[in-house]
Amino acid sequence: MISYVPVKEIALDQLPKARRKRISPIKKTRDWKETVERIVAGDFEALKVEFAPETLKLGKSAPDRFKRMLAEEIKSLKPGAGIRLTFRGKSANGAPILYVLRLLSTNPRIRR
Repeated sequence: MISYVPVKEIALDQLPKARRKRISPIKKTRDWKETVERIVAGDFEALKVEFAPETLKLGKSAPDRFKRMLAEEIKSLKPGAGIRLTFRGKSANGAPILYVLRLLSTNPRIRR
């Protein structure tokens, strides 16, 4: 019978090298790149993101993951303040449409 110690103290030089950080396939899509570029440029009141078939092929929950990841990305961007993400309606292929709204104090139609 081989016994093992579940917790063992080691020296820092024995620590295995860190593996590469995995990049989500969503961040490699054209939809992601174009959306982030437009948000960074900041020249919009509202953006309509209809997901391309390549994005939808990533799985049934791809639109929801896209929205969550975009919300995290917006938090890290300076012009990201005052931006709201919402799903409204469905596209011709049945996928939800994501709207990126810029909350301007002069626009009474958009509530915070």
